[in-house]
Amino acid sequence: MRFRFSVLMSLAVSILLMGCAALETPMSSQATDWRAYGLEQGEKGWVKLTQQRLSELDNDQYFTPELYTAYSEGYEEGRSEYCKQSAFELGLSGNTYLGVCDHIDPKYYQKYVSGQTAAEWGYNANTHGRLY
Repeated sequence: MRFRFSVLMSLAVSILLMGCAALETPMSSQATDWRAYGLEQGEKGWVKLTQQRLSELDNDQYFTPELYTAYSEGYEEGRSEYCKQSAFELGLSGNTYLGVCDHIDPKYYQKYVSGQTAAEWGYNANTHGRLY
């Protein structure tokens, strides 16, 4: 139970910190800039922002439905790259996982938690080899 609480707390703190970083939308009406923004967020494993949320964040009022399409395309490409990494090693490294790969592998989160657990038990991939 204590482990689950610590995981939830670290997840909450990470989401808050990422929320601050995600507030800076491109100051541009160029689709390539919004695509790059989505790509970056996807590669980091962040949760995809909705069209409404991006519209709210865009203080300069550049945002359009066409730019959301560009953002979405970039995000999906970035998420695809992010999800290629080993879930076990992601957990082992202590990095946060926000559930963005569960659509690809329903056991991704389970493997991630296994990596976190192994890290807590002192598992070292350099001396024990790879499990996943």
